[in-house]
Amino acid sequence: LSISGLCYVGYSVRLFFGGSAGQYSEVMALAIAAYTFVEFGIQIHDLIKLRKQHDLEAKALRLVSLCGILVSFVLTQTAIMSFSEPGEHNFSDGLAGVVFGGLVVIVGVISLLLHRKKE
Repeated sequence: LSISGLCYVGYSVRLFFGGSAGQYSEVMALAIAAYTFVEFGIQIHDLIKLRKQHDLEAKALRLVSLCGILVSFVLTQTAIMSFSEPGEHNFSDGLAGVVFGGLVVIVGVISLLLHRKKE
């Protein structure tokens, strides 16, 4: 998770230096937003269901689900901003990518530290 989070942060940093986040139509942006929020609801439901299971597979599923949702929020922001606000919004998209990618890195590091502490 930490390595994938670092890759996403690196990908998002390019937006600070003139990279393009992409353009989405209104329909596509709303479809992405709807998908993200439905997926968020499903993940919350699954997290509650798996909360009491302490096996390795359940923990891994919870962590990967959380990190997937974090990245989906950035995509949703990028898609909505691309049609709602004319002009460049690379800085805000890059900043969101760095923040949420950083959160993915933190989740991975905490998971690793907790695993090592148990050993």
